Amino acid sequence: MPTTEETQALLECTARSSAVKYANRFPPLRRLEAAERWLEQWSRNMVAGKRMRIVHYGIEHIGVWEKELSYLNTGETYDATICQEDRGELFVGSWGDWVEGEEEKFEEETDTIRCGFCGKNTPRNHKWSDTVCDHCNNLVGG
Repeated sequence: MPTTEETQALLECTARSSAVKYANRFPPLRRLEAAERWLEQWSRNMVAGKRMRIVHYGIEHIGVWEKELSYLNTGETYDATICQEDRGELFVGSWGDWVEGEEEKFEEETDTIRCGFCGKNTPRNHKWSDTVCDHCNNLVGG
């Protein structure tokens, strides 16, 4: 028998997936708002005799290199939420995982590495731990 927390997590996952499916029918500029409204309506309904609420704090945006992600802010970097990359289809994911993935792609495409001190990218040496940042002259790995 699943615990109350497991049941709630499953219901929230199902609700997010349903909101994405519903909202992807709208024009790209209105999808995230449609998903937000769908979740608010879902939260008002009674589920198994209890009021369920998926907490979010509005729509936020973050850019990495030349890409942008819009998402419903849950207050936690790696919690599942509803996201939209560059006004495309909605998907369920975390904005933290998206940022890390985009940074990794950029580093692979440009053969650079992000410095742990100054945050800027610098050309990668054969052994990343021996790479000295061109911007702050520290070893990128610390």
